[in-house]
Amino acid sequence: MSDSLILHKQQEHEGKVHRHCFPVFKGKLPKLPAVRRFVSALAKHDWNCNQHIYQLRCDRNQRVSVRSERRETWYVLALAVIANTDYNPMSENVFEVMCSVEALAEQCGQLYQYENGRKSYDPVLHALHDWEAAKLIVIHRDFDCETKQYKAMRIWLRPEFLKGWVLI
Repeated sequence: MSDSLILHKQQEHEGKVHRHCFPVFKGKLPKLPAVRRFVSALAKHDWNCNQHIYQLRCDRNQRVSVRSERRETWYVLALAVIANTDYNPMSENVFEVMCSVEALAEQCGQLYQYENGRKSYDPVLHALHDWEAAKLIVIHRDFDCETKQYKAMRIWLRPEFLKGWVLI
């Protein structure tokens, strides 16, 4: 009887998968004082208390508190963004994220590959979309008319991204 009960519970989970991957940071943080400060502030940060996220959710008529799955993704994605940002003040684009969104998703543990080879990283794309709507980051999207394909997104951090953590 217990075997049939276990079999029944396994069959319930064969339907739609709510979450393919649990967010875990798999990247490597640079050994810079600024990065250490950002990571320590992020560890204490509560995304529900972020004024930019709060205002965005009020404007969208969403519930004010962010679900735990999204908060976990935001935390790990913020670590990946911090690890891949250009902090050199002499460079042309300061605070530009220097990797692709797919690489960010891989570092976050959110890159899922289907059996047919298609890659999916929707939680990361949704998080970036939310941060862009809250004016925490700037995303530049460009379309190549010759190849009729979208170019890779370029992402920059705005000062508000760090102000939300009460750093500046």
